[in-house]
Amino acid sequence: MFYWIYDIPTQSLAILLAGVFVVFSVVGCVLIRPILRLFVPRRSETNDVVGYVLSCFCVFYGLLLGLIAVAAYQNYNDVDGYVSREAVALTALYQDVSGYPDPHAQNLRWLLRDYCRYVIKYAWPLQQKGIVPAGGRSRVVAFHERLLAFEPQNAREEIIHAETLRQFNVFFEARRMRLHSVTTGIPAVMWYVVLIGAVINIALVWLFDMKIITHIFLGGLLSFFLGTMIFLIAAMDNPFRGEVSITPAAFEAVHKIMMEESYLKLDVNRKTVMVALSDGCEPEGRLWPGLHSRNEISEATPGILNGQTRAISIRSPLLLLFCGLRDSSQITFANGTCIMTGDTLR
Repeated sequence: MFYWIYDIPTQSLAILLAGVFVVFSVVGCVLIRPILRLFVPRRSETNDVVGYVLSCFCVFYGLLLGLIAVAAYQNYNDVDGYVSREAVALTALYQDVSGYPDPHAQNLRWLLRDYCRYVIKYAWPLQQKGIVPAGGRSRVVAFHERLLAFEPQNAREEIIHAETLRQFNVFFEARRMRLHSVTTGIPAVMWYVVLIGAVINIALVWLFDMKIITHIFLGGLLSFFLGTMIFLIAAMDNPFRGEVSITPAAFEAVHKIMMEESYLKLDVNRKTVMVALSDGCEPEGRLWPGLHSRNEISEATPGILNGQTRAISIRSPLLLLFCGLRDSSQITFANGTCIMTGDTLR
């Protein structure tokens, strides 16, 4: 209902909603109030009667607004908790699979990195449009199948495997909770009641018998506050929509941890070359402190892999000897796998 409001910046939306209510109140004071006054006789007790009715109405309407605002805030916090829980479970799962022997550990870690990157770059923009992303399911299924394919060979691996399966169930549950929360929000029927109540509230103010300037001022203040309250509820209503929404910061922190652990370090006489091993890391290859010049390592193409194979060439004799290569050769990186090419010393 009215999802287009989430395309408006938060500050502009607040001004728009408050302004609409204030304008409605002022226009009503000038145009509609004289008509309503025809049905309300001018008596000394008229303002008292209208005041009593308005007070009773404001009690019920205020309770309704307050409860809806609390429900919207609670729902926002719950969804934020689901996102944090999934990110924490993903981190723990990544650490658990690191205890597997290679190549199982390497393959499982790469699948988790790919899932995390998918959530940040592709799933989150869909969630912000109210669309439940479907691409993560195939990645989770692929990880689960690869995980079940592992057969422990000793007691240590059995313990790690059992803990990893338990942690996977925690992660899967948190993921489902996040997906179910994409379309969560206050039911449309409650929004209709809120808007109708706001109109009745302003209309009751029109029935007061007072000077037009005073009427406009007091009605404008009440309308401004009503608009602000409704803006607050609307801003928090859909946790993934608009500027006041849940961000993928938790997954970005997890992705950063994963990327920091996905480097190849070659240390020769305290001289280190650090090269990214995984898809999506930036930069993919760079000169690290200690090497004297870029002649020892060819210029690496900066940027993100985006699924394409990149390569760096090592020309330093010391590094070639350290890597077991005979002469100027390449180390290429495809899908997180290190592939050394060239003549070797084997």
